[in-house]
Amino acid sequence: MSTYSTNPTKGIVYYTDNNCDEKILKMSREYLLKAVNGKEIVSVSLSPIDFGHNIVLSLKRGYITMFQQILAGIEAVATDIIFLVEHDVLYTKEHFDYVPPTKDMFYYNMNNWQVRVSDGHACYFTCKKVSQLSGYRDIFLKHYRERCRRLETEPFTFRMGFEPGSNDRRAERVDQIRSGKWSSIIPNLDLRHTSNLTTTRWSPEEFRNPCKVSWKDSHVNLLPGWENFKFLGGI
Repeated sequence: MSTYSTNPTKGIVYYTDNNCDEKILKMSREYLLKAVNGKEIVSVSLSPIDFGHNIVLSLKRGYITMFQQILAGIEAVATDIIFLVEHDVLYTKEHFDYVPPTKDMFYYNMNNWQVRVSDGHACYFTCKKVSQLSGYRDIFLKHYRERCRRLETEPFTFRMGFEPGSNDRRAERVDQIRSGKWSSIIPNLDLRHTSNLTTTRWSPEEFRNPCKVSWKDSHVNLLPGWENFKFLGGI
C-alpha cells in the first residue's frame, strides 16, 4: 500500500434528510463548525438549508437516497480527503485531525457512543458506521458511483451492506476496497431520537451475536470530554 506524508486537504460531506428536530440540527451544526475549523463543507439535503455549500436533491427519504446524497457531496468536494458527516452526530476536533495512513482503504473512527437525547443514557458497541468514515476522495468516488450504478437496475438489500469496505459477502459487496479502524481519545456522539433512519439497539441481546459487540452502558456526562454536555430532554 502507498503511504502519504504530505499535508493533504480535507473536506466535509454533510448529508441530511431534513427529518430531525431543529434543536438537534442546530446543536450538531454548531459543534461541527467548531470541530472542522474552517474546512470545506458541502451539505446535501432534501430541502434547502443554510449550511456550507448546499446541494438540494428533490428525492424521498430512504437508504438509496442517502447513497445518492453522499455521492453528490463527494463529487462536489475538491479536497484530497473526505469525512462523511450526519446531521445528528456530534463530532470532536480530534476526529477531523485524523489523516488516513493509506490512500486505498476506508477508515472508521470506532470511538462512537449512542446517546439517547431524552435522558443522556449512553451505550457503546463495536461497529463501523458510515457517519464515522473518512478516506481519500478517489476511493469514495469509485465506491459510491458503483453503488449508485448498481441500484439503478437492482433493488437495495441489506446484504449489500451500508459500510464501505466492511462487507465480507463477496457476492453482494460493492467492490473489493478494504477498511481500517482507529479510535479518537474523545468519542463522537451518535444522538438517538424519534426520527433516526437506522434502527437503534439498546441492549446486547438485540444483536445476532451479543458476545461479539463489546457492549458498554454509561451516561453522556461520564464520557471523556462530555462532562458538561446537556442532553435534550423531551425530544
